Amino acid sequence: MANTPDATYAVGLQGSDYRGREPLLSEFSILPPDYYSTPSSPQPRWVSKGLDMLLSGGGGGQSSPRGAPEPDGEEDDNYKHLTAELCRVYRHAPREFTVIDRGRRNSVCLSRRGFEELYVFSPGSKYEWYGKFAYVCIGPAMLEPVVLPPGATWHGAQCIRNPNL
Repeated sequence: MANTPDATYAVGLQGSDYRGREPLLSEFSILPPDYYSTPSSPQPRWVSKGLDMLLSGGGGGQSSPRGAPEPDGEEDDNYKHLTAELCRVYRHAPREFTVIDRGRRNSVCLSRRGFEELYVFSPGSKYEWYGKFAYVCIGPAMLEPVVLPPGATWHGAQCIRNPNL
């Protein structure tokens, strides 16, 4: 979703716990070229493990007695302003919520099925509005893999609807 980051909000995430994540790197990535340029930050250890690390819930953090990773925090804002650099996986997020771009006077309703978690990434508002790096990336995620017995099926979907159309 192209956006004006200073005017973009996610509505409905209040009460969802989250884990901070680093974005996945790939040759198809749209991360700003200076995103990892800070010399003091070491390369995240998930880089060597790739997608398995993100999907398995790895990457550090403490585990609870049930084996699930402890959350880094809980969203306390029902009208989450997406102006800051942000990369999170939300657990217990609502199945449907809305992203509002007040700069473009637009909104998008998102829903998901089959996925328990929600991924939200924004490079923040330090980049030119409506430019190549002014965006918010939101999609379904899984911290725990789905294990299917032979012959079983699994279905997952994300629906994006523009209520203005």
